[in-house]
Amino acid sequence: MKLFITAILLLVMLRVDISFADIITLTTGYQMKGVITKQTDDYVKIRLEGGEMKFSMDKVDSIEKQSDIENLKLLKKSQINPSKNNPVAKTTVLKKPKKEQKISSGKKVAIEDYLVDGYVVIFDFYADWCGPCKSIAPRLEKIINKYDDVILRKIDIVNWESEVTKQYNIRSVPNIWVFDKKGRKIGSPTHDINTVEKYVEKAR
Repeated sequence: MKLFITAILLLVMLRVDISFADIITLTTGYQMKGVITKQTDDYVKIRLEGGEMKFSMDKVDSIEKQSDIENLKLLKKSQINPSKNNPVAKTTVLKKPKKEQKISSGKKVAIEDYLVDGYVVIFDFYADWCGPCKSIAPRLEKIINKYDDVILRKIDIVNWESEVTKQYNIRSVPNIWVFDKKGRKIGSPTHDINTVEKYVEKAR
């Protein structure tokens, strides 16, 4: 009988894991909802519905945990008296990544860290002193505001001798890159807004 009860409790806790999950917020603003299986000073592992993922701690902004014991209490309480007055576990809404974000100002940056699964990402290499960059900026904003699944990451090269300029061999600005929802680069870097629009359509 003890073994049977233990098995039932484990099943309940597994179901609770899905409903009341731990949340990892990445430095990109994207959130992962699942069950944290391991956490060290160097990395954290989280079990999702599609499998387990591992993230290095330098890519993690914050971690929110809910213990199995607390989850079980909430579940039992809602089963005993599921009235509106009883506190029931809140549904967590995954935070969407910011539509527009400046990710570097002359310093080296790993753009792969800013790719978001399920989103088309536009990277705009620009400079404050660049006239064409200022002209194209409103049109880039128009594109990302047109689609819910398109986001913009801006990289200020500062000057031609900066670290990020040398890192990506930037020889002209604006210099725009487009990546699809699976992190694949679309076409070649461009300064033409019409080409950017075509890339975005293809990436979606």
